[in-house]
Amino acid sequence: MKKSIVWLTAALCAFVLLFSACQPSVSNPPSDSVPATENFASEEAESNSKQTDNSNSPASQASSNKNSSDTGNLPEYKPGSIKLEPQDLDDYTFTRKYRITYYQIWGEFTDLLSEDARQDFMNWADEESKKNGYGEHQNEMLLVSFVKRYNISRTDFDKAVKVYIDTRNKTGEDLYSEENEVPNGDIIYTFDNEIINHYYRYE
Repeated sequence: MKKSIVWLTAALCAFVLLFSACQPSVSNPPSDSVPATENFASEEAESNSKQTDNSNSPASQASSNKNSSDTGNLPEYKPGSIKLEPQDLDDYTFTRKYRITYYQIWGEFTDLLSEDARQDFMNWADEESKKNGYGEHQNEMLLVSFVKRYNISRTDFDKAVKVYIDTRNKTGEDLYSEENEVPNGDIIYTFDNEIINHYYRYE
């Protein structure tokens, strides 16, 4: 809170100095606006998905609001709350540092993409897999990278999570098993890899 007040005071002082010096003021677009992502078929959504420096992206918004957010209220992973797969029996060729959900993107999330963006996703996912040694050298949760790349709003993310849960409830899957762990939007939308990696650590 103190940082926000200091920042606001500094901004006001700068404005007064500029005004008194008769310099023209510059009108900036509001930094708290996030582009609509309801229509993923639009060309605008597709072009935004390929911009890594989009200041209106969910990741940028989370970063700009980090000082004002209370990370003390984030959910904590409790060891034993997820039934882990034995690492000598799983399908990975390396010893995982993180739980399975760290390395996966499910269809409920890719369904948020337009047809054109899905082809880009296939190419991107293949490149990421090779670059990260198919997960062995991965240091950012794959779903986090996906959300940032395709500018997925929290609203759409939560809709996908609901479909994810409903689908698994219908088939009787155990949502507390590692392979069906529900992605945690509160953690993911911090876009803070230290927080995310700690939360999704393999015990």
